[in-house]
Amino acid sequence: LVAGYYGVIDANDKIIKHKKKVPVDDTSIRWWLTFGNCLIHSTVMYRRAPALACGGYDVAFIHGEDIDLMSKLLTLGKFEAIPEVMSFWRSHRSSVTKYVAAEERERYYVALVKRSIQLQTRQEVDLDVAAAVFYNSKRPAKNEAAFGAGIDLLIQAFNYFCNSEQKNTSAKKALARCFIKHLSRLRKRNKKQAWWHQGKNSWIEALQFLVNERGYRWYLDKKLLTNLKLVDLVQLIKISFS
Repeated sequence: LVAGYYGVIDANDKIIKHKKKVPVDDTSIRWWLTFGNCLIHSTVMYRRAPALACGGYDVAFIHGEDIDLMSKLLTLGKFEAIPEVMSFWRSHRSSVTKYVAAEERERYYVALVKRSIQLQTRQEVDLDVAAAVFYNSKRPAKNEAAFGAGIDLLIQAFNYFCNSEQKNTSAKKALARCFIKHLSRLRKRNKKQAWWHQGKNSWIEALQFLVNERGYRWYLDKKLLTNLKLVDLVQLIKISFS
């Protein structure tokens, strides 16, 4: 499958955003499609035979059927994206994202994430854990237990992706960047929860795993440093030099 960058226009074709980037390499796309979505459907082209072989679009999913198809296709081959604007996504009042309640849409997406995690990592999780690691969500985890289980899941997924095939140095760096970006998003949306004091320990342990066990030298990764949040940088410094 191949996708591309996209722009955003309003109901009158006025450009709101000229360019929105998406991951371009298979490793990064694979990570984000396991835990949510990172591609815009109107930019996507895929081979017909594999799409039919994996069952095509599942009509049981009223929302997110494109994510489901892409997740299934990931089990059959490689993905890439072209770093050029391939489509413009129209934002208007009658779009599904405007008139369908966020709770309803998210219910479908969490079920898709649960299914995708099983397909891509061979791990079975419940809906609470899938919701806790659903990257595109803005909702905090249900509780500290679901959050902790989600962190464990991300660690296992990282190991699985690293070990499932012989990853080169560039691919391993891409995985590490995805992992840290994911952890940053989880910290941001959970930090105001009453249980965060305990949950933060799991979050820190995930960073320690990446730096101490997997030997990720984040300070040499320019692509990471360009987009790293200050609070995450401070924590990485503490872990690396304590």
